[in-house]
Amino acid sequence: MTYKKIIALALITALLAMLVGRSKLNGHNTDESGNRASSMTGNAQSMNISEYPVWKGLYADELNRHIDSCSPKFNICDLDGDGMPELLISDESCHAACGGIFTVYTGKLYDLGNYGSWGEFQYDPVSKYILAGFTGQGETYGNVYKLENSKMVEIISFHEDPGTVSDKYKRKFEIDGKPVTKVAYQNELAKYTSDNYESPFVRKYDITASEISRVIDDYFLLAPF
Repeated sequence: MTYKKIIALALITALLAMLVGRSKLNGHNTDESGNRASSMTGNAQSMNISEYPVWKGLYADELNRHIDSCSPKFNICDLDGDGMPELLISDESCHAACGGIFTVYTGKLYDLGNYGSWGEFQYDPVSKYILAGFTGQGETYGNVYKLENSKMVEIISFHEDPGTVSDKYKRKFEIDGKPVTKVAYQNELAKYTSDNYESPFVRKYDITASEISRVIDDYFLLAPF
């Protein structure tokens, strides 16, 4: 083989290696467990392909445990925008009832807790704030959360105490457990309220065998965000 042919062959080999490397970078990646991550766009942008059938089965199993509840409802929504939807369950709509949040991480189902009242909490798809509140005997409690790295992170808390009926000036307003003025309270609360919240949010679909199958199978068609 001539010297020129050797040089040409070396250049072709190097070019092919570079193209293969670039293809791997632009295509599928591998996570810490060796699972291949999808390069799908939209709601499934960062979803691990191996997790896709896993969350469907785990969510269906969990929903089936709630079928015989008082008035069970559910929703499925990607709360943190990572491509993996969360499961939201409300067993009833009484004042003390909350909305539960479940997620799947590394192939396992995790219960992230219960939030809100009347079987509901609110979600803003733009800011991704989760607003959960409760009012009882005139007092109002509110918490704002975000789902980050499969954990619920509290952003801020609110508390409003109406005080005594005879003295409205004793009304108390608190942010993160610290007293503030009414104006400061209202201004801070306004940062976390918007017209983007959807209602009903948790109690969207009936927990029945047919609805469980339909909503899970058609998730990417039904998902509004």
